[in-house]
Amino acid sequence: MTTPAATPDIVLNGPWQESLTRLVQQAGTPTFVASFISLLKLIYPRSAIVCTLYHGNQPARSLYHDMEEQEQIDLNTTVYDRGAYRLDPFFQAARSGFTGVSRMTDLAPRDFDRSLYYRTYYKNVVTADEVGLFFKLDDEQQLVFSVGVEKRAPESSLQQCRALYPLLASLVSLHGRLQEMTEEPTKAVVEGRLRSFGAELLTEREQDVAQLMLRGCKTTEIANLLGITESTIKVHRKHLYAKLQINSQAELFGLFMDEFQGV
Repeated sequence: MTTPAATPDIVLNGPWQESLTRLVQQAGTPTFVASFISLLKLIYPRSAIVCTLYHGNQPARSLYHDMEEQEQIDLNTTVYDRGAYRLDPFFQAARSGFTGVSRMTDLAPRDFDRSLYYRTYYKNVVTADEVGLFFKLDDEQQLVFSVGVEKRAPESSLQQCRALYPLLASLVSLHGRLQEMTEEPTKAVVEGRLRSFGAELLTEREQDVAQLMLRGCKTTEIANLLGITESTIKVHRKHLYAKLQINSQAELFGLFMDEFQGV
């Protein structure tokens, strides 16, 4: 009876603990992907890593990379993102719903090195081996981290990735949920701050005028929306400027942003 290879234990201290802590803290932020790549560098220190989003039939979108060779960067943006990705075995695996960790050699078809994709793109970007981490965001979207290395990566590195995968998948899922939650609450916060702006100093009508000014409305539009004359709007504007100790609409915007950012 064959005994399965043991999955190496990963001691989560030192750099590992710091990287995972940073990754949790940055979930839902624009720096999450870069931090994720930094963590993968602990397993594959000498590698070039690209994070690609595949979304249904939309073109592939490279979200981040740490490639240093300009030729590789140019190929990624001018060849891969513009259509070559459709021939990529990683893209095809993602489209089929694959999740987990795999080498390119385990997903690529026989005679891959004779394919058009290999000859026109792959051999110029990946020098020896490539490992992919596949994460399903929803029914339409897959996030794939492609790790290209100069020589065939040891099996222990692949096993480390597989051991970490459930935790990493949870963090990617958390990142996606937080991103979805960010936009609407932000709109709600802005609306709330607009409604309460100047409440302690301004009359209700002056608040109405200030809110519409902050929304970019002109005097004529404000008059039409509030059902009063333009001359009355100008009087309200003069009074609210005096109470807020400002002299222009630009200063009104500045005051609002100061209050908003101070929340």
